[in-house]
Amino acid sequence: MCIRDRYTPANEHFGIVPLEGMYNRAVVIACNSGGPLETVEDGKTGYLLEPQAESWGKKITEVLSQPKLVEELGNNGRTRVTEMFTNDVCADQLDDIVRSLLNLQHRNCLLYTSPSPRDLSTTRMPSSA
Repeated sequence: MCIRDRYTPANEHFGIVPLEGMYNRAVVIACNSGGPLETVEDGKTGYLLEPQAESWGKKITEVLSQPKLVEELGNNGRTRVTEMFTNDVCADQLDDIVRSLLNLQHRNCLLYTSPSPRDLSTTRMPSSA
């Protein structure tokens, strides 16, 4: 079993490393900025820390001294990845977003560009001279 996965880039974009670590039941220790804020649940699947060596050293020592905690956080991480970040889950989320945008666009089109039958009956056509 992997005990930890240290992910140190500050302000990193989404990043796949924390997800790979959690999927492999590693306790992820990451900077509390950028992508890990979305993927790592602080205290539940790993830890989000300020980019300071002393706090990282303390947290790694703490994690290494608690094998049951390592197992619990590792299992939580695996569950989080399989429930929120698989290809199927992400595809479903993207599909929902696209469908809602298409529905909104369709509604806006009907609301703002299509005249009602009443408007058509009162519209005067210019006369030809």
